[in-house]
Amino acid sequence: MQTAFRTKYKTHCLSTMALPDGQEIFILERPWLNNEPFISCIPAGQYTVHPDSKGQFKYYELASVPQRSFIEIHPANWVHQLEGCLAPCMDFNNNKIMGLRSREACELIKYWFGDSSWILNIVETN
Repeated sequence: MQTAFRTKYKTHCLSTMALPDGQEIFILERPWLNNEPFISCIPAGQYTVHPDSKGQFKYYELASVPQRSFIEIHPANWVHQLEGCLAPCMDFNNNKIMGLRSREACELIKYWFGDSSWILNIVETN
């Protein structure tokens, strides 16, 4: 199980998650707006993550997100590029609220989990 520790801000949510080798990556999401589709991050909780062969980006998809569908993990650098999905990033620019090297982070996740399903536990820190 991978745990993402999420901090909520007015304009976005930002999580940190350690990969199996201990390296930490960031996960950028939209702000919490009552789980409204396309404009809110997903609720904290435990999700099964499956390899995605049918979605727009074809990295991973989260299963059983309450009242939501097609929640993907995919590259993005800005919150406005997300419609409720999660964007892994290698680094984060606080001044610009911008994820950095997102595709690299997605490829790193793919390296560790490949075509296997895995569990993502999102825990809120505030």
